[in-house]
Amino acid sequence: MKQQPIYLAIWTIFCLITTTFVAPIEAQPLSGYCGREVVYNNDSTNLTWQVDLSQRTLTIMGNGPMKDYSMDTKAPWYDWRYNIDRVEISNGVTTIGSYAMYEVMMDSVRFGSGIEYIYNYAFNNCDSLTSVYLGNNVRFIDNYAFASNDSLRVVDFGESPADIEYYAFAWNNAIHTVRC
Repeated sequence: MKQQPIYLAIWTIFCLITTTFVAPIEAQPLSGYCGREVVYNNDSTNLTWQVDLSQRTLTIMGNGPMKDYSMDTKAPWYDWRYNIDRVEISNGVTTIGSYAMYEVMMDSVRFGSGIEYIYNYAFNNCDSLTSVYLGNNVRFIDNYAFASNDSLRVVDFGESPADIEYYAFAWNNAIHTVRC
């Protein structure tokens, strides 16, 4: 029984050391910048993003093209991909960057009227996505942009886009309705 105070003392020292030297975890921001760093219509692009966890919504706002991401450089909202049910993209956004929504588990996406280009892997592996209405201004859908979405059932192109690259909608076995 005399060893109990020794164990208690060791445990107390361990707790003090680990809480003293462990850096505090900083909360990641739920909003930020996501525009491509180019000049757009003689004005710098100013796209921003915001995740509203209470509404389970990612909103992309502003004017101009979105930044491209990759497997190595994930979109800044990637850490919340399982907490996003809906994506809303404002009318001023002109492109959806590569890997922008990669693996985001959204049910739906609302494209603004300004979207013209959707780049590779933009909506790849979004397994909860059930339907997509692309709108009337989409002119280009890149390779694998909507590939590997297990629940995607309906794709509506509005006015048919000018160019759909190979494998843009590959491995979507649940699609049963395509509208143009």
